[in-house]
Amino acid sequence: MAVRRRRRRQPPARVLPAAGAHRALEQRAPSGRGGRQDDSGSASTDDSVPYFWSDQYDVKLQLFGRPEPTDEVVTRGDPASRSATFLWLRQGRLVAAASMNRPREVRAARSLIEKRATVEPKLLADESVDLRRLPVTARPTGTVAR
Repeated sequence: MAVRRRRRRQPPARVLPAAGAHRALEQRAPSGRGGRQDDSGSASTDDSVPYFWSDQYDVKLQLFGRPEPTDEVVTRGDPASRSATFLWLRQGRLVAAASMNRPREVRAARSLIEKRATVEPKLLADESVDLRRLPVTARPTGTVAR
């Protein structure tokens, strides 16, 4: 007797204007329902910062934002020791952050990404500087660096 598997319905894609360009991003809500919808039932736009995480043996990987190949990359820590944070800047604005075993730093970077913060790269690279207390210049909401 053959067993038929039911295919899960893919949730509607969301448009992320904060990413610097319009991109579709699929999302599964914890309840199992598709992406958020507005009152008309169509997919809503969302300025939230995309997030990814994975535990790979003894390394906890986390990524906030959407880095591009042309972005400037600043590194904090030593990747060879499996303890580092990578920060991507686009025209001086922090747009993405990834970490290996540094969850506090990447969460602080997420806050800066959400604020559309313009940050000095030398300060980001300095491990003695607490990212939560970093002097920043915030861009007005709706302004997207390209």
